[in-house]
Parts: sequence; C-alpha cells; structure tokens
Amino acid sequence: MRAAEEAQRLPQGAGQARLRAAGAGTLTPSAEHQDQGQNRDQDQDQAPNQAQAQRSDLIERALQADADADAALELLRLPAAQLEPLLAERTPTEALTLKGWLCVLRGDYAEAISQFDQAHQAERKRTRKRNLYLPGLPGALYLLALLQRGEPDDLAKAHQQVQTCLRASVTDKLEAAFRVIGELAQVLAGQSKPSECYALQHGFGYGAHRPLALLIRTLALYWLGEPIHADIQRALAGYAEQLAEQGSRWFLSETIALLDAIGYRDRLPAAPSTPPGLVNLTNLLKPKPPWTLALEALQRLAPDAASSKDDPSEQDLRLVWLLVVQGSYANLEPREQKRTRGGGWTRGRAVALSRLANEPELMPHLSARDRAICACIVRERQQTPFGSATQQSYSLNPDCALLAAIGHPLVLADPSDETPLELIPARPTLRVVKQGKDLLVRIEPFPQGGRGVQPVQESAHRVRLVQFDSSHQQIGEILGADGLVVPKASKKELLKTLSSVAPLLTIHSDIGGGDSSAAEEVPADARPHLHLIPTGQGLDLGLQLELFVHPFGDAGPQLHPGEGSATLLTDLNGRAVSCTRDLRAERQAVQLLLSGCPALADGASTHWQLDDPEAALTALEQLQALGDAVLLDWPKGKRISLSAAVQVGQLRTSVNQKQDWLELGGNLYLDDGRVLELRELLAQAAEAKGRFVRLGEREILSLSDALRRRLDGLRGLTDRGRFHPLAAPAIAELLDGMEIASSPAWEQLLARLSEVRELDPVIPSTLQAELRDYQAEGYRWLARLAHWGAGACLADDMGLGKTVQALALILSRAPEGPTLVLAPTSVCGNWLDEATRFAPTLRPLRFGPGDRATMLAQAGPFDLVIASYGLLQTEAERLAEVQWQTIVADEAQAFKNALTKRSKAIMQLQGAFRIITTGTPIENHLGELWNLFRFINPGLLGSLESFNARFANPIEQHQDQGARQRLRQLLRPFILRRLKSEVLSELPPRTEITLSLELSDSEQALYEAVRRESIARLEDAEANANPGQQRMQLLAEIMRLRRTCCHPRLALPDSTVPSSKLDAFADIVDELIENRHKALVFSQFVDHLKLIREHLDRRGIRYQYLDGSTPEPQRRAAVTAFQSGDGELFLISLRAGGAGLNLTAADYVIHMDPWWNPAVEDQASDRTHRIGQQRPVTIYRLVAKGTIEERILQLHANKRSLADALLEGTDDSSRLSYAEMLALVQESGGESGGESGGE
Repeated sequence: MRAAEEAQRLPQGAGQARLRAAGAGTLTPSAEHQDQGQNRDQDQDQAPNQAQAQRSDLIERALQADADADAALELLRLPAAQLEPLLAERTPTEALTLKGWLCVLRGDYAEAISQFDQAHQAERKRTRKRNLYLPGLPGALYLLALLQRGEPDDLAKAHQQVQTCLRASVTDKLEAAFRVIGELAQVLAGQSKPSECYALQHGFGYGAHRPLALLIRTLALYWLGEPIHADIQRALAGYAEQLAEQGSRWFLSETIALLDAIGYRDRLPAAPSTPPGLVNLTNLLKPKPPWTLALEALQRLAPDAASSKDDPSEQDLRLVWLLVVQGSYANLEPREQKRTRGGGWTRGRAVALSRLANEPELMPHLSARDRAICACIVRERQQTPFGSATQQSYSLNPDCALLAAIGHPLVLADPSDETPLELIPARPTLRVVKQGKDLLVRIEPFPQGGRGVQPVQESAHRVRLVQFDSSHQQIGEILGADGLVVPKASKKELLKTLSSVAPLLTIHSDIGGGDSSAAEEVPADARPHLHLIPTGQGLDLGLQLELFVHPFGDAGPQLHPGEGSATLLTDLNGRAVSCTRDLRAERQAVQLLLSGCPALADGASTHWQLDDPEAALTALEQLQALGDAVLLDWPKGKRISLSAAVQVGQLRTSVNQKQDWLELGGNLYLDDGRVLELRELLAQAAEAKGRFVRLGEREILSLSDALRRRLDGLRGLTDRGRFHPLAAPAIAELLDGMEIASSPAWEQLLARLSEVRELDPVIPSTLQAELRDYQAEGYRWLARLAHWGAGACLADDMGLGKTVQALALILSRAPEGPTLVLAPTSVCGNWLDEATRFAPTLRPLRFGPGDRATMLAQAGPFDLVIASYGLLQTEAERLAEVQWQTIVADEAQAFKNALTKRSKAIMQLQGAFRIITTGTPIENHLGELWNLFRFINPGLLGSLESFNARFANPIEQHQDQGARQRLRQLLRPFILRRLKSEVLSELPPRTEITLSLELSDSEQALYEAVRRESIARLEDAEANANPGQQRMQLLAEIMRLRRTCCHPRLALPDSTVPSSKLDAFADIVDELIENRHKALVFSQFVDHLKLIREHLDRRGIRYQYLDGSTPEPQRRAAVTAFQSGDGELFLISLRAGGAGLNLTAADYVIHMDPWWNPAVEDQASDRTHRIGQQRPVTIYRLVAKGTIEERILQLHANKRSLADALLEGTDDSSRLSYAEMLALVQESGGESGGESGGE
C-alpha cells in the first residue's frame, strides 16, 4: 500500500480543531460563566451534577471535529483531581491528546511532547497503522512544541508529520498552518531560507480556519525575524475584532500578545480574561536574526550536538552511504546494515529513497547526519504515458548530498569495507604547464556542466570533493576543457592575471611537452585495446587480458597506455608519419575503463590473469557494456559470445493446477529472439556455478544476479516444477516482476492469500488474560493461518507464554468443535490449570481416567481433551476416529523421530487446524523439522528423500547458504519464533558459568582405564559387527565415559574414590544457602541424582525431587512446595523436568553433566529464567577437565547454530558422523579450560 494511502489521522472524539463561535444550543465559555452565576441561585443538591456535566461538555467540545480552543482554555481552571476522572472515561488517544494540549497552554512543552508522543503510540497500536499524524489544532501545537525543543530529530520529525498530513486522503482543515510549520522546521534546520518558503510568504487558510492559519504564519515570521507586512498585521487585528465579538478568548489572547510584540499601534480589542498560568505562543521561540538561525543550524550538525544515534556502537542496525563514483560524477546510495553475531556488519540491503523521505520516524537508527543527507532527497511528479495520473519519483541531489556527507562516519566505498571514506572539501586547481614555446593554463579538474561537486580519489579511503562556484565555472568556460595556450612572451601578463584569480582557487605549476617531427602528423588513437586470450573450456574458462593503445591504428606499434614518449615516429606503407600521444588522455581512458569494469579495478594496471570462471565472465560482461570506450581483440576463431545480462522481466511463467499440486512452467525470451523453456533453463542453471549458463561451445548466457537468485529459488522450492499450494507465498515472491500467464487456480490462491493477510482477528472476549503485544500478535498469526487452512509452528523461546497464545486460538475455534491437546505427561496438568484459569468457557477433560470411549464419542464444541503422548500410542485408533476442530501438539519435539510409534500415531489424527508448540523445533538435525511439518502441513516439504536432496544434505553437509535461505523462505509463513531477548526487555540478565574441574589422580586413572577398555571393545566391534551395531556399541561406550566423569561409583559401584564434581557441588551449595539463594540441580542420570540426594540427606539440606518415574500428582505437589519456599534445592532429571515447569523461586541452575544437545539444557534452564522471574539468573555447568565432557561442550556451539541458521539466519551445522563420535573416545586429553561467564 502506498505511503500516502497509509497516512491516517488520529481520531479525537469525533475529530479535530476549528475555532468555534457561540451559537444557539452550544455552551460557549461566556455562556458557561452565565450558567455558573445562575447555578449559585439554584438548589445546592443539583449543583454538583450540573458542574460535572459542564466539565464533561468542555472535554467533549475540545475533542470534537471543530475543536473548541476556549473549551480547552477553561479546562485549565480545573484541578487535576477533577480532570483525571473525566479523562479516564475517554480513549487513551483522546485523553493523552488533551493532556498534551493543556501542557502547551501552560508552557510545559517538554511534558506536552511526552503526552502527544504517547497519544501517537496509542493510536498506532490501536489502528496498526505506521504513518499517522495528529490533526487539527492539537497537532499544530504538538509540532510547535517540537520546534521549541529544537533537537535535530525534533525538526526532522516535525517536517515528517507535516508531509504525512499533506499526503492524507482527507484534507486537514488547518493544512495551511501545517505547511507553514513544515517550512519553519526546514528553516530552523538550515535546509531552507525564509525567502524560499511559499506558504510562509504567501500562505493563507480556508473559510473559518483562515484566522488561525494567519496567526501561525505571523508567529513564524516573527520568530524568524522576518518583516511582517502591514497588511498582515491589519488582517490579524481585523480577525481579532470579529472573534472578540463572538467571545473567542484564546485566539484573541494570542493575537493581542503577538501584535503587541510586533509593535502594532492601532486599536485592538480589550484583552480577555484567561485562566492563571496561560502562556502565550508568542514566547514559544525567541525572535532571531537570520545569521543566528544559520549558526544554530550548523551547531546541530556538530559531532557533539549529534544524538547518541550517531554512535552505532550500541546499535544493531545502522545506515551507511556507499559512495559510487563514475568518472567525474559521484552519487551516494543508502544501505541498511545489521550487526552480526561476531560484532561485524552485514553487507546490508539497499534502502528506497521514498522510505527515507516519507518514513524516517520508523527508522530510529538514523543519525542527525543521516537526516542531513536525507534532506537532499528531491521529490518529482512524473506524468504517466497517457496523462491520466502522476507518479512520485525520488532522487538524491548529488551535490547537496555529497557536501552533507562530509564528516559522516559511515561513508563507504564498499559495503563490506569497515574502513570509512574520508571526504575532504577542496577547491579546484589552476595549473600552468610549459608546452614547447608556449604556456598551457588549465583548471583541474575541469568543471562539468550542471555539477557543482566533483570527486577526486586521493587514496583508497580518501576522496577530495572539489566544489565549483560560478567563478570556477566562468574560468572553465574561458580556458576550455583543454586549457588556454599562452605565448611565453606574455608570461608577465599571465602572472598578473594569476594574481587576480588567486583568491578564487589554488594555483599549481607543472612542466611537460616535447618537440614535434617534420613527418606527416596524424592524430593519435588513444582508445584502449584489451587483448583477450581464453583459457580453459566451457564454463571453466579463464581469461588472460593485456591493455594496449594503438596510436597509429592496428598496423602500427602497440604500447601500454600512458607509458613511453608522447611523440612517435613510424613508417606506415612506406611513408613517415608522426603523432603526439596524449599520455594523460590515455591514462584517463584506462581509468574510465577500470571504473566501468570493477572486475579489473584491483590488481595490475595493464595485465590480468583471471582463472576463476565467474570473475573472467563478469569482467567480459562489464567490458562489453562499455561499448566504444574499449576495443576487445580476440585471437582468430576464439571469440567468446557472451549475451547481455538477462533480466527477470524476460522470463514469462505459468502456474497450473495438477491434482493436489501446482505446476510451474514458462519460457525465457532472449534479445536475439530465441526462447528457452523454463525446465531446461533450471537444469542448466543447476549445473552452472554462478550467473553464467553455457548454451554452446563458446556461447554463454549471462543471468542478472536477480534472475539467478530467482532461478535458484524456483529450483530449490519445486520438485521438477511441482510445488505444494502452501508454498505459494514463497513462489509468488520469486515470480514477482515476471509476466504470468492467466491461471484461475493461481489467481484464486493469491486472492486467498491477500484475504488472509488483511484479516484482523479479534481476541476472544472470554479469554481471561491480558496478552502482551507479542502474544496478541502470535494469536493473530495463528488465527490467520487457521483461516487459510495451513498448520502452524509456534516456536517462541521458552517462557514466552506459548500456552496462553494457543488457548486464545482454541477459544476462537471452540464453538465449531472439540480440541485435542497432546503433551508430555508432566505438562498435561499445566494445561488443565491454565485452561481453567484463562479460558473458563472451555471444558478441559483429562484423557485417561474413566470411560475413554464415551469421552471421545461425546466430545463436542468447547471440549478440550488433554492427552499424554504415552496414551496417544496406545489409543491411536480411537483418537484418530474423532474429527478434531483443533489439534495442539505441545513440546512437539516429542515426536521428532519419524520412525517411532508415537510419530506414526500422531500422523493418523484428523484435525481441521494443527498447531505444534516447541521452543526447540530443531534439536539435532533437519530431519526432525521435516517430521514436525509432515504433521502440521503434510506434503509441503515433499518426501524425506526429496527434502534431504534439496535441503538437509546441502545445509548439513555442505553449509549451502542458498539452500538454507530457500528453506527459511518456504517455512517463514508457518513458523513464528520470538526470543526473550527481543520481546521481554524487563527479563533480568542471565549469566552462564562453566567450571572446569580437575579430577583427582585416582579419578584420572579410573577414567583412563575405562577409556582404554572402551577403545578395545570398539576395535572388536569393528571387526565383528555391522555398522548399525558398531554405532550402538560406540554410544554405549560414550555413555560409560560420561558416567565415569560424574562420579567414580557410577563406573564402579563399590569404588571408595571421592568425587571431585560432588565436592565442587557441595562448595557451591554451601555458598548459595549462606546467601539465601535457591537452585535447580539437573542431571541426566537418575543414579547420579541418587548420590547427590545421599549427600544432601547427610548434610540435612532440604530439597525437592522428581524424575521420569515421579507420578504427576506428586510432581505437581513438589513444584508447588518449592515455589512456596519448601526446600533450598530442586533435583530434577534433565529429560523429565526440562519442559512444562515454572520454577521462578530459584535463581541459580546447576547442570551436573553436559548433555549432547544444548537446546535441552537451555530449555531446562528456562524453567527459572522466564516471565515472572525478578532476579538475575546464574547457570553453572560442571565439566570434568581433560575428558569427553569438555569435547561435548565444544560441540554445543555447532549444535546451537543449526537451529539459529534456519530460524534466525546464522551459520549452519551438521550432525556427528561415526568418525567424529569415535574421536571423542580416542582423544585422551582435552584443551585446558577455566571459569568463564557471560550473559
């Protein structure tokens, strides 16, 4: 939707401001005073009610479409105790707007801005519109308050609000006043001069609003120190007389104060009575002469005046400006970069100038210097071919932008270059050159017509910006582009002239030139020739390139450009000829060539060896684009035919319905008239390594970067051209910009998608919970997918309230049929509790006890059947017979393995809408994700074989970024993932500390003995067992080693060797108890927890305990007891307690042994680091130094990155092979570790 169409006005009551006259049936301020006098004579019992009604009427009048300024004036008289209850009855936008208005009347501009800003945000939240402005009189006062504060961002925001007002579909009644304020903001920012501002000099209002528009205009002229014509003063005084008769006190008060300040001497009405504390707008800004305004505008650009946004060190998003130089011309291109996990920055993406011009307030990372460059954006309206409409275009005034960029810290030559360019302002140079018997006078660089700034590269990161004024242009016209030749005899006169122009520019002297020959003089050909020699074959070809000039043509000598003598003699066909080479022109031609061919810009100046096919063909493509600027010389018969880059628009596609699938077809139309079928093109592009596709022996098709990416996407997201209807969003994105043959099925699908995107679901009123903003958005996302008919994966971070979001969705669908919730046994009770608490209209039923068949047979609307995954396996057939309206699979990683009975059982269920909730959708490998999506959106990812070929193997084995991106693109509509760090700013910090523990000599000896025995058994297995048996044996030996690290008794039950890990645990516990902390203690080995329990029992330390065998009632009782303060520690087996628990009473977590998958550990730690936690959380990991535990910890980073790569766009990981696992056992030592921590 266009920005202008999105621009909306903030409603305030029925509308906004117009000065209002008294009339029949309205309560004017004067009438109110009369009524108040009469009320004193009335019955005292009626007085409070009437006063309350009058106050309510004042608020109503102030908030009406024609806002009554006098009503707001009267509200100043009310104490806060009377005003606040009345405002509480209004909407947040109305109440905040009126508060801001009253603050302006009191002269409290800082508080006024705060209230108006809150009103702005409240309305954005209500309407979900981005481009809003505050209309009418309150809106104008808001912008004036911003100008009074005067920060660079305030001036930019005021200008932006005015632009939003002017683009609004409904013309604001105070548009003329808004125009004046916008121009005033630009003058204060130093971006315009008062004389250039039309509305300021000539503006007027309309109808009843003309007086207010004139008042604002006159105030602006007064503040800017501009002369105010007598006609304006008389007109303003005339309006004051008229409105005084009507009893309009606010306008009269403001007008009299302004005219008094101006020095108006004619008769004025008497000043009206006003409430105490009223501050007139005349004093909002102090009148200043133009030079003062200019100095202040400069100060706003100074580094110490810039906002903190100028320092990107604490930001995750920044705007950089690429300096694009082509010959003597330069432009700036904006790019938005994101911070990487390593602390660096991405290459960034291009930013539309329209976005910078129209929506800067939506880009809080813009600095004051960015806004100064954005002020150079030029808007133009262009008429469509048939003249029926106009289109807005945006461009950056290059001269203005380049000068504004001087001193900007983020001007780059390349988006990947971390070293910014230094832009140096400079003046042109006048150079005098001795040339034979003459003197050559020229200006360098020569001013180009229409450009006032030219760049000169001094070094890789230093550019001089040469500024030309009118005198420089005149000097250039006088001297000409080739300079002025002056006889040496006129040297004295020349020196005199130089002295006169010395103040205008820098003067340099140089020596050059040579003697000419008596031979026939011919013009030298300065065009560069590139001699190309192909190497390699087909798409493996390379290029050798060498640069020459042929001064006498192809028959004469061939020389390197700019080298050697300027004067040449040779014999051509028996005649002596000479030429004078322009060495400078040759070098310039080379530079022009290199600027137009970036592939050759780095490296040698005359010779290149390009062995990489992509680099060689890119260079050839760029050289061909230069046209006559360079001549390409090939060996006979070895010319490479490279097409011009084929663009996205040359591919015409079709989408047709094929049973339950859609089929993609189409053709690519080449410039020479040939047509390539899409499937053939996809196959050839798959064989190519980059943008270049081989068509013949020496014929190559060049694809634009955009088309290459589209083809890769289409190939990766389709199976031989077929794709699932749910892949339509990703496919439609790839087909954008292409011509698509008409297809009813495809058009209906796109219409359905558009309908889904526009859907605005309402949160069920029966939900007894106040959803956070992100939770409300999560519900809307679920409801839209349900409306579409697609399944959903709610993958929010642990502790963000996935259950309540799912309950909201269940409530919205409950009237249509029953709901099934599947969850681990440990979580079922939590579902019962939260359903009862947050969704009382549902009827939660625990599947298991009682008559199961009857429960399922009678299940209907509002029934919420909660079943464990264990019962799913045994009751699969019964559960599959029910037509469920909604199925929620909580902690869905429980059926990630496609080969298990549990997975097979869940795939048989019938549900109109399926949701999976999990904080860890990928724990080990992508095959798990495939199985989860097989449940919610069957067929979307194809067969497992196809999925592995297209996604899993390229990502996990080859770290294919393109495949990863395509998979993210395909799944993006169906996965919602928010991290706590992104949405819960109030969550306390989380610190993780790894303690590397030295084992005692006895423990080390035991560990080494167990390790050697393991190696011996594995060697026997390799000789006698199949690969599957070998892997099982290896896992068993790894488990034995891990248990040995925990406690000697876990390897040798009768061992008397003390445990270093238990001793370290005891020290930590003593310190925690002494400082009144509580801790969760996790281990994956129940017998390890048993040894810990024995230790705690001997010490008399109270604790709670649960493992996988703990019955649910006992489990819930233990959680309640711990949360109530019973116990210092809670011992939990990792797999049994990693989900479905809320244990915020603890602020420490101790992991006694590292688990393979960090996601499981993170999920366990999040039992306490979640909503409701008020204290910082510290997580200890106890790791035996020099053992397999250290190496498992090293694998954690790779494991984490597999999920992040898909869900958040970071690097990839792969699962462990047999050889990698074997290395964990074979390595006897580990890297030394230590204590480390970090949030």
